[in-house]
Amino acid sequence: MNRIILIGNGFDLAHGLKTSYADFINWYWGEWGDKLRRAFSEAIEDRLCSFKIKNEVGLGCIANAWNGGYYTKEDRFKPWNPHMVTNKAKTDTNVFEFTYKDYFFREICNSVENKGWVDIENIFYDHLSHKSQFAVETKTVNDDLDYLRENLVKYLTIVEQLIKPDILKSNIKKLLIKPFAEEDFAINAKLKWHDIFDQRFEYDDLMWEGLISSYFNKSDTIHYNIHGVLDYVSKHKSNGIKDNEVIPDAFLLPDRTMLLNFNYTHTADMYLSDSPGVLINHIHGDLSKPESIIFGYGDELDETYKTIVNTNDNEYLRNMKSIKYMESSNYRELLKFIESDAYQIFIMGHSCGNSDRTLLNTLFEHKNCVSIKPFYHEKSDGTDNYIELVQNISRNFTDMKLMRDRVVNKTFCEPLSKYNPVEQSYYYYTDRIMNLYQAIINGEVIVAKPVLLLALIDGIGQGIFKENKFVLNEWLEDRYLKLMAENTSNSQFDKPMDIANPFLDLVTDGFLHLLDKEMFAMKITPSKKWLKESISYAYFDYDLWILLQNQSWREKLRNFIVEQKLTIKK
Repeated sequence: MNRIILIGNGFDLAHGLKTSYADFINWYWGEWGDKLRRAFSEAIEDRLCSFKIKNEVGLGCIANAWNGGYYTKEDRFKPWNPHMVTNKAKTDTNVFEFTYKDYFFREICNSVENKGWVDIENIFYDHLSHKSQFAVETKTVNDDLDYLRENLVKYLTIVEQLIKPDILKSNIKKLLIKPFAEEDFAINAKLKWHDIFDQRFEYDDLMWEGLISSYFNKSDTIHYNIHGVLDYVSKHKSNGIKDNEVIPDAFLLPDRTMLLNFNYTHTADMYLSDSPGVLINHIHGDLSKPESIIFGYGDELDETYKTIVNTNDNEYLRNMKSIKYMESSNYRELLKFIESDAYQIFIMGHSCGNSDRTLLNTLFEHKNCVSIKPFYHEKSDGTDNYIELVQNISRNFTDMKLMRDRVVNKTFCEPLSKYNPVEQSYYYYTDRIMNLYQAIINGEVIVAKPVLLLALIDGIGQGIFKENKFVLNEWLEDRYLKLMAENTSNSQFDKPMDIANPFLDLVTDGFLHLLDKEMFAMKITPSKKWLKESISYAYFDYDLWILLQNQSWREKLRNFIVEQKLTIKK
């Protein structure tokens, strides 16, 4: 008995990674903000949109609008926010002419702005099949999608840098190697359940050792006792099993597991990459081979698809997943796997939407499928998306009776990852830290702000700061200077930046605050003397302070800062 684990975008989101299409579109506009501030021309464009500064404004070029020629910052210490730059350029019609090149991308952006999420592939299909009221010409929408794919790869390559072993979760590892359970099996597949016992009572010691070792290595904290399995087999091989009897977990491990990863990232791979019993199949390609990325639509069950095929125009099929699957062996490997033996399906983070219906229908209605178990998303308010997920799963069936038998009911399902407010706080602040503004002088990234953060975190860990009150004292300055020396050994500057600069600059990033904030509005040059005389103390956001009271989270956040802000990327 085998298992297929469907990995979708929700899997990465459960690890605090910003991999949604909405995250991607927000990144795209942030990139535009940086381009606009450096645009020494009257107009700038890409495949999807264009910006032009109006002649009557008299600025000469777009960049001058941000360099004191028109717009001014409320706070001279705070850098321009790239998204603020883009939003001004998109909305200030007195200064700019902003244009979407076509309605396809405009509809994508409208969805992000109005709903907070977007399904790019569904919108693509609506335009391709002319379901959209303002459908774009076929070649144009395909070219747009190709351009979005190129940029999505750029964005996810940045996100991929955050995928390290310390983001993995022990509870998810346990779910990935969870033993079979009788209650998960479809009624019409109960014979398959009994087949497991008939087959495994015939396993010898070497076969059992091979099965168990195929899922674990010496570094694993999760392990199964082979002696307990052998004792169980010896006791029950002749006498059979009794109802409600406890069965060793290892006895019910899958013979083989295929990690069917629909993501382009490698988060899921890291859990089982060293397990010889696990096959990893990036069915839609992966970031290490950008040319392998499949980004499009795949629903041959849709009535409109038949109309598209009958047009006899290959442009309609250019980004159809069922056609793109032919460019690699991944799909054929999947077919070989499902034909080889009975299998259970785990769904982890995949929405089971219509854009993958061709493939999912093949898996869900296959004669060897005995169970479909969704792991749902638990929200902060205590609700979950189990019903929504099952509704999506149902659309991938043509036989509803079969669907109701194979899909595991909620009683026996569980969330992929339980909502943890402290964990969510960690994800929130790592994102804020990733977006810290750091000046670049003659090619050198100034590290004073992340270094000061480390000093403050160390002060909490050593008990120097027992309350959420940070004063500029001798210990903090000494710690800051020591860390600066460790992290600026190759600096072009003879002396480290004065601690007053990052102390004040961190306030502009929104999670460190000054008690006497009205003083901060003064147009002053920061100095230690001014800080000591004018500011009672600085303090973190309450949620960040609570997070840092936990040693393991404190160390994890510290390591994150070192790896992402103080380690030279090669």
